[in-house]
Amino acid sequence: MGYYSMSYDVMRETANQIRGRYIAWANDAADSETEQYWLEQASQVTREVRQVDPYDEEAIMAKRAELRELFRSLPAEAPAVAA
Repeated sequence: MGYYSMSYDVMRETANQIRGRYIAWANDAADSETEQYWLEQASQVTREVRQVDPYDEEAIMAKRAELRELFRSLPAEAPAVAA
């Protein structure tokens, strides 16, 4: 079992792109509740990625696929947040 640095780095970079989008949405939020919602979403991505074992190729690949699909599904503009 080895360290899958390239796959792990790609997973983390995909997470960074998602977090960046969420933080941009937080910065553009019209109110503090919406801002906090998007900041929490960014933090959640961070927590999930930190839970992935860098020595577990299967876990890395699964999280990469999940993050890739999430990133692809994100619209350019922030969706409305339920109150």
